[in-house]
This record gives sequence, structure tokens and C-alpha cells, in this order.
Amino acid sequence: MQISDDILIKKIREGDGASFEILFRNFYAPLCDYAFKFVKSSAIAEDQVQEVFVNIWEKREDWHPNGLIKSYLYKAVRNQSLNYLKHKQIVEEWKQKKATHSTTSFNPPAIKETDPEQVIKWVQEAIHQLPEKRRAIYELSRNHGLTYMEISKTLDISIKTVETQMGRSLKHLRSYLKQKLD
Repeated sequence: MQISDDILIKKIREGDGASFEILFRNFYAPLCDYAFKFVKSSAIAEDQVQEVFVNIWEKREDWHPNGLIKSYLYKAVRNQSLNYLKHKQIVEEWKQKKATHSTTSFNPPAIKETDPEQVIKWVQEAIHQLPEKRRAIYELSRNHGLTYMEISKTLDISIKTVETQMGRSLKHLRSYLKQKLD
């Protein structure tokens, strides 16, 4: 008995394990052969196909393949395999860079000793330079431990405004300290 794609998708979305098993048994072997064409390893091909099926099962409630299931699965396996190859290439490039850097002598720039009290003074200077509202938001967060939601309610402003102003405060502090430390 052949089940239509629409019914199979519907049953899998409802969590029917038997329908998922039908899907798996019908497509697993040919998908492994297809993935092998990309990754050139049977074990890795199987891993990529299994990953596709795991993703389908884990996200089954939101699974909406367009068109035929067969087309969807082949495309998913192709993308999974290409992502694997891309990741493998990045890892290899990173290893090469790491090997290159470890063989060359690396002399880090001399780190200037800075008095912690001086750094605290610079932070206070930077905070003092903030516009009044921004400084209030920063101090409520850092000195009084309020959450963004609490600050928003206290100052009667949106959470988004609190987030934006905190981001600008921190950017200013980083910039000011970088300038002083350089």
C-alpha cells in the first residue's frame, strides 16, 4: 500500500512513529548513496542522512516540505552534505593557520602595567561624560543591579530604549578606556 506524500507528512507532523519509519526505510539507503557522492565516505554520508532525519523528527510539528517528499529529502541531504564540507574546509584552514602561527616566532606587544585605581578613575570619568538619561540607565543597571525590565518601568521608557542606551554606554566606556590605555 502506497501512502501519499500529504498523508505521510500529516501523520509525521502528528508524531506517528510508524509513518516516520516508513519514510526512513524508503529513503535511507538511496540518500546515503547520494550523500556519498559529496562526502566520499560511507560513514560520513550515513551521518549526514541521519542528521536530516533527526532534524525532521525533532521539528516534525513545523515540518512543511514543499512539493514531493523525495525532492525535499534529496535537497536536504545535499545541503547537509555541502554544509559538512564547508565546515570541514573551515576547520582545515584554521588548522593550517594555527600550524603556521605556531611555527613562526610570535612576540606579543609589551603590555603596559596600569594601576587599577587609575582604571577605576577612568571608568568614573567615562560614566560622568555620559548624557544624563544614559548615565541614569547605566547606573541603575550596574550600580543598583536592576534588570532592563525594572529600569524600563522605573524610568517609564521602553525596554528597547534601555537596551539601546546601555549598548551606547558600554561602547563609550570601551572606547574611552581603549584611548586611555593606548
